[in-house]
Amino acid sequence: AILEARAIREAEKARLKQEKLAREAAEKAEREAAAEAARIAAEEAAEAEAKLREAEENERIARLLADEAERKAKRDARYAARKQRTGRTPPGFT
Repeated sequence: AILEARAIREAEKARLKQEKLAREAAEKAEREAAAEAARIAAEEAAEAEAKLREAEENERIARLLADEAERKAKRDARYAARKQRTGRTPPGFT
């Protein structure tokens, strides 16, 4: 009877240990999945932010080039008007 009770206790102890190990493994897998999802979300957010910064930079460059072209066109028009008044055509404006 004592040996039988001891065997039952040991079997119960082994079952509890297996349940605990299985529970811990499931919790670890859940934590790892949550961490992976958070990492992926952070990567996507960083990628979106980088694309936004790049688009803003491209827009700024385009604005800068347009402003520069406008200034050059105005300068060329002033230059051509001045040369027109003096009666001489500058090279390249024929």
